[in-house]
Parts: sequence; C-alpha cells; structure tokens
Amino acid sequence: MLRYAHSLAPRRYEVEISGWDGNEDFFVEKCELEWTEETGKQVALKRVLNDHAILLVRLLTGDSDRSQPVYTRPK
Repeated sequence: MLRYAHSLAPRRYEVEISGWDGNEDFFVEKCELEWTEETGKQVALKRVLNDHAILLVRLLTGDSDRSQPVYTRPK
C-alpha cells in the first residue's frame, strides 16, 4: 500500500505580481501560478524583466485578509 501519493496534476493559483520591469517601470499584473513536482512554481508574465528585477507575489484566492505579498527574485 502506498503511504504517500504524489499528485501529477499541476496545481494552479491566481496571483497578483508587482514589481519593476526591464524598463524600470512599476507594474501590477494578475496571472496564474502553476506548481508541479517536476518543474516547481512558474508564472508567465506579459512583461520582460531584467536580471535584477524585484517582484512581489500575492495569492488572490482564499482568505484575502491573510494574503500578504512575498518578496522574490526571478531565476
């Protein structure tokens, strides 16, 4: 009997991403974060980012009172 079963289906979350793009313009964009065991967490933005971009990610689904931005750097 399997004790732990891993879901192969990707999990998707609606998020809001804000930060500075490659032109150093501030932006706010809503998109979907996809999370799989194989590839980790990924988002597709409409903007081009530079290597030193600073992004804030906020989960939009669930309890909005507990949804706090998370600082992250793109890889």
